[in-house]
Amino acid sequence: MREYSGTNIHFHYFAPRATQTSINSAQATSMNQALGNAVDAPDDVAQALIDMLNKNQSRRFLGFPEKWFVKINGAFPKLVDAALKKQLPTIQRYMKAPHEEKLS
Repeated sequence: MREYSGTNIHFHYFAPRATQTSINSAQATSMNQALGNAVDAPDDVAQALIDMLNKNQSRRFLGFPEKWFVKINGAFPKLVDAALKKQLPTIQRYMKAPHEEKLS
């Protein structure tokens, strides 16, 4: 992005969090619930993207605490690594489970 400053080329970085769509498997939905992840409606995500473009914002991160997560990750990546590592057993459980299996 910086390399194109002063040119007619512009970039936007849009980072939605989990979004409730049909592309998500039941397994992915269950994993988000188990992890306590918020999931946004597609209309809300689309509106946030439109707002970002209309306001000519270069970056937009959706959701709290996700907005803070991005800033903390930039400043203290090891802290974020440790937090994600705590969730890894749950994530791995859902990655290994067959799609038909019901997870509890």
